[in-house]
Formats: sequence, C-alpha cells, structure tokens
Amino acid sequence: MGEEVWTVNFEKHEVVETSSDQSGIHFAGSVIRHTTVSGTLVFKSEWIESEKCSYLQPWYVENPFAKAPLDSTLFPVKARYVVIDKSDKGFRMAWVKS
Repeated sequence: MGEEVWTVNFEKHEVVETSSDQSGIHFAGSVIRHTTVSGTLVFKSEWIESEKCSYLQPWYVENPFAKAPLDSTLFPVKARYVVIDKSDKGFRMAWVKS
C-alpha cells in the first residue's frame, strides 16, 4: 500500500483525510500495477516457549485496486487491513481484528 499520508487541519485539531503515498506493493512508481491480486496474506513466525515450537501468525492486506475483491473474512487471520470507506476522492483503510 505504501506509507499512509494524513492531511490535518491544525486549527480545528482534526484529520481531514488519509491516503496512500502510492509507494507500496501494488505500485510501479506511482502507476497501479496489480489489479488482478485481491490481497496479500502476510505471516510472522512466533515462538511459543511453553510448546517449544513456532507458529505462523497471519494477517490479510486488501488490495483496494483489485478488479475482483475477495471476502476477506474467508481467511483465518489475526487482523485484516481492509477498505472501510470509498468515494470518488479515494478510499480509507483500517485494521480490523478478526
């Protein structure tokens, strides 16, 4: 997705909008490259001392530019970074715990 950019009205002490700086995995420069990928599953290995083994902890990152998005609740993940609002001006994404 890239870095999140915030537009803030400091006089009113409020966030006006948030957006992506378009530097992430779905881009080639500022050009949207991946529209056929619905999202990305990411994993982090976590050592569980009491069980003496590692487990993969999963998260899902939605691709807001996908032409055919998937239902992100299909994946048993700890949390999902998904589009929560979309308009003509753009979209907002947020982490949603499963």
